[in-house]
Amino acid sequence: MTADEKVRERVIDVLNRLSEGYSKRDIDGIIALMDLGLMGFGTGADERVSGVEEFRSRLERDLSQCDEMSLYYSNVDVDGEGAVAWLACDCRAVVVVRGISQEIKFRLTAVLRLEKVSVRFAQLHFSLPAEGQVDGESFPSMDASKPRPTISVRPDLTSERFTPGA
Repeated sequence: MTADEKVRERVIDVLNRLSEGYSKRDIDGIIALMDLGLMGFGTGADERVSGVEEFRSRLERDLSQCDEMSLYYSNVDVDGEGAVAWLACDCRAVVVVRGISQEIKFRLTAVLRLEKVSVRFAQLHFSLPAEGQVDGESFPSMDASKPRPTISVRPDLTSERFTPGA
């Protein structure tokens, strides 16, 4: 399935408005792009949101910890069906923290609700590629001579299986 050009244009437009919102530090403008039932993950262990107000809180925290932020997208793939679209892309954030500029490369996947007059993010997932995993390999290096990534298990996550209807 391939989203038609109109859907792709609408999704790219909302991505650009998200980037513009971060650059302008426009919290209300960014929130206007979100579905009330928004859910998602950021790159930090504590960055899980359920609902637009929780997202607002994390957004306020993010913007309070930087002087400037600009987002750039590449390799944007868009698809969709009916009133739903989804995307995956590479991202680059240029962030100024205490006067020092840094570049962060990450990935974004999202699900968007297509309404007649608007497009809203219903799900967002920002992720960082695994440290120590080289191109062509499926897992981080196990070579003892190379630094190994630290992998920790979050205590709030369990290994119990989900049983629907239980």
